[in-house]
Amino acid sequence: MGLFDWFKNLTRKKTRPVQGSMLRSVEDRENYVYFASARDSSADAICSTEERRRLRAQCRKILLDVPQALHAARSLALSTYGSGPSIQLKTPDEELNSAVEKLFNLWRRQTNYDKTFFTAIQALPSDGEAFFVVNYAPNTIGNFRIDLIEPYRIESEPDGTTNPDEYDGILYNEFNEPISYSVRQASVNPLNDRSIYPPVIIPACRIKHLYIPILAGQRRGLPMLQQAINTLASLTKIDEATLSACETAASFSFVIESTYDPELGPEDQLCTDISRDNQGNIIKNGVQSNAMDPCDLPIRKNTGIYLPSGMKLSQLKSEQPNVNYQAFKQDCLLGVGAALGAPKNIILNDSSSYNYSSARLDAQVWERWANILQGYIIEILNAHFRDFLIALSYNETVSKFLKQYESLDDIPVRWYFAAPTHIDRQKEASADVLLLKNKCMTYKDYFARGGRDVNEEFKQMAVEKRMMEELGLTVDDVVTTMEQEDESNNS
Repeated sequence: MGLFDWFKNLTRKKTRPVQGSMLRSVEDRENYVYFASARDSSADAICSTEERRRLRAQCRKILLDVPQALHAARSLALSTYGSGPSIQLKTPDEELNSAVEKLFNLWRRQTNYDKTFFTAIQALPSDGEAFFVVNYAPNTIGNFRIDLIEPYRIESEPDGTTNPDEYDGILYNEFNEPISYSVRQASVNPLNDRSIYPPVIIPACRIKHLYIPILAGQRRGLPMLQQAINTLASLTKIDEATLSACETAASFSFVIESTYDPELGPEDQLCTDISRDNQGNIIKNGVQSNAMDPCDLPIRKNTGIYLPSGMKLSQLKSEQPNVNYQAFKQDCLLGVGAALGAPKNIILNDSSSYNYSSARLDAQVWERWANILQGYIIEILNAHFRDFLIALSYNETVSKFLKQYESLDDIPVRWYFAAPTHIDRQKEASADVLLLKNKCMTYKDYFARGGRDVNEEFKQMAVEKRMMEELGLTVDDVVTTMEQEDESNNS
């Protein structure tokens, strides 16, 4: 190696191995600040009482302040629960099934059960969980009803003196199953001293807990809107600022430009003996001056005026909202929809930009998410139906029904939620006819989707068929009459 090569190697920069992109992203200063609050904690620590209380208060404020968030929460409840599913019992005795179903539906109407459940689903985006409790209710079938409990009423004691097997007001056994719930009395202020309102221990058989876990081992629910808190808070402030700017620009606002002191006339600029009296009039050389104050200019709408020399009048220009405001607000709302699993047309409440294929594609994703949530709902429905059978075990019909099975878990029951209606009703009807004709769907399942009983529908069809035969009518005659009525109404 020559002297030149030796000197060249000496001055060459030494290379270092390039770190992976994941390590460099963490070492970046901005990312380091972002991940500074991250903690390697368990699901129970992340869902602590203080954290859930803070998130619940913030998400409730967002739900009440942002109309799009409230609309998305209502759409979630409508798509998953709606007016309530219809129940179908699958025991061999059809008459007995129909009698028990009618009793259960009557109890649901008496106790407003479906309205209570709808409220619980609508509160999941802001609360993350719902507690159903069985309470005594006289003058109802079974003398009981289902009520909701505020999540803040089931929490750990503030002094920390809790059972080691208890987590946040819920006592668990060795199999991690709830045994009892510590429920404190309702209060106007959730932060009141609990020593004044001692908790009541309610067994787990009377309370059902509905929540959607997102972490393994999670035992309390987190608000679904928690990922969109910062975005919605910023959007609310920007909306208020934009509205204030629009109101200011829309008002009769103006600016007066002057090349001299606006309080003095042009002839008074070089005068040194200038003052004001007690009434605010301008005094020059001991005499009241006629100099005009710009605030006293007689400016009126739809009129022209003369301005003193050196003054110029101009109106404020509207700069808000700018051309990018709508796109910015839409992106923020799409983040809210992503947190709730809602597509664009649901969160924006606008499908005008959709074609048929795009609407159906987004609807399929939304329906799949609704079906997952309905799985959690069915667990609560089955539990409440078992409570109903136990409460009415003295009834002759229910008692006869229960004798068919050794355990309540063995009773075959199905819940039919209202199917989303098709945009093209003719295509939907043709598909149903094809399924029924090929034995791919039973008449019982078809009528159950609309909450109707197959026995009653068949009986009504037989009555109508017998009446048409007696009157000498055919189906074509009825259809022709209906078409003529439609034409007359349209004309």
